[in-house]
Amino acid sequence: MALTSANISNEPSTICIDEFKVLWQDVDLVVDGGVLASNDRRGSTIVDLSQSDYFHIQREGIDCERIVKYLQE
Repeated sequence: MALTSANISNEPSTICIDEFKVLWQDVDLVVDGGVLASNDRRGSTIVDLSQSDYFHIQREGIDCERIVKYLQE
């Protein structure tokens, strides 16, 4: 699956499908939901939830503060 937050290593995250055209040949389906409203290219926040009652932020990205707040509740 390639999403707008998917990117080639060491390249910025994409905000529209045209920015990852190079990957189209390797996927079965591309869904265009339009250009993301935000010009924020931080990508997704990645959270390690592999341990019970513990979380670790692997990568800070979009909505990181909101995610941490939710996980602390």
